[in-house]
Amino acid sequence: MLSSLGSAVLLLVASFLAAEGDAPLDPFAAASEVLKYSFEESEDQNVDGIPDDWTRRRGAEFPAYIRSEIDVNAGHESLQSLRVRLNGGRLTYYSPFNNGARVDSSFNYVFRGWVRTERLQNDAAMISVSFLNHRKERLQRFVTRAVTGTHRDWVRLEIGPVEPHPDARFVLIGCHCVPGAEPDLKGDVWFDDLWVGRLPRLKLGGDLKNRYVRPQSPISINAEVSGIEPGVSFELFMSVTDINGKVIDRRNEPIMISSEQASREKLKLPFRWELPAQPYGHYQVLAHLDRNGKLMLLGETSFAVLEYATPRSKGEFGWSLPRGWGELTPSELAFIASQGGIHWLKLPLWDDDLKSGPSVVNDVLDELADKAIVPIGLLNKPPVAITKQFGRDSVKASDVFTLGPDFWSSSVLAALTKYSASVEHWQLGACPSRLILADILSGRGPVRPFGRGTVSAGCALGR
Repeated sequence: MLSSLGSAVLLLVASFLAAEGDAPLDPFAAASEVLKYSFEESEDQNVDGIPDDWTRRRGAEFPAYIRSEIDVNAGHESLQSLRVRLNGGRLTYYSPFNNGARVDSSFNYVFRGWVRTERLQNDAAMISVSFLNHRKERLQRFVTRAVTGTHRDWVRLEIGPVEPHPDARFVLIGCHCVPGAEPDLKGDVWFDDLWVGRLPRLKLGGDLKNRYVRPQSPISINAEVSGIEPGVSFELFMSVTDINGKVIDRRNEPIMISSEQASREKLKLPFRWELPAQPYGHYQVLAHLDRNGKLMLLGETSFAVLEYATPRSKGEFGWSLPRGWGELTPSELAFIASQGGIHWLKLPLWDDDLKSGPSVVNDVLDELADKAIVPIGLLNKPPVAITKQFGRDSVKASDVFTLGPDFWSSSVLAALTKYSASVEHWQLGACPSRLILADILSGRGPVRPFGRGTVSAGCALGR
């Protein structure tokens, strides 16, 4: 059942849509095209049956005997598509590096593609979208759902909207045929009409502390719009409602930029809305961006008017953040944790993919110490130096720790040493058991949790 707040938000969205006379918001319809591959004759200039400049992955798990070619007799909207004839292995194709479609991180991006499968029992087809930096190193990867079985009609697969990494310069599409536990020896997969688009970005919120407002304090609502086209009329509408759906206030801001403004890389337009103090309670901020009078984007955030929690020196409750703290700053993370009344916080400290470097991690640990929150280091995502030795994309902590200490001990000890001044407690994997690190480092194994029982390679390690 929807809460009254959830119902209010849906009613507000519905009222916006009704006022505009539009169907429910479709971000794909509002996006402008960046890339499209449909495997037609123009994409096979050398007439070899393989799409030009696409790269097929090679290796022991990607056998060359699996046939793939452009099918001139089957297409989604046009005549042709990329066909894969399964034969007991994995296949991956990556699109070209297109310098004419460089990524601008001030936009959000969406992807749409089409897949058809026949006679797949254990294997599956999926599509990925990756953002790479100027050195063509992967920064982010997004994957569609898997398609298996037999589909007479084409299956639509979508990703997004997603926000690219600030250092992203290229976007890469991957077509994947992934085998199951028993790979299919027969079956066919077709990929077609792979499309990437971009659209403006609307952010609400700003400083997280602005979402926790003391009574009698004024309220600041911050919005940021980027990816705006020059010479086009945009308008930003915002409203604030209480928990009962009553509208407290509204405002709108017309937006139009010149070509000169648009030429500035990563142009971001800030908007600040000041409201008078409000009574205790939870409030919803809803915003929508129109382009030429048509609804384009929706955004929402919230804030609460309350008294701050009084910190206590001890407690038994905690949170686990196995994927890190996202966009939160060190002070924001410590603030929200202290307001949550926790005293333990699990953080990934072995992952070199974290957006923040060691200096930021140390800032996080210092802020937590100031709030009397005890950190627990998670060794749950192996660093690239280890995972690249496996020769596959997905490597869990359990894959690593079931090998001998000679393989991984130097990497683990480096993490322990780096943060030893602030972190006394460590956990292998992301499962709730606390594990004895000394036994593993000494090679006495097997891996044993405190208390009874044995943790095998198939436990939740690395989830």
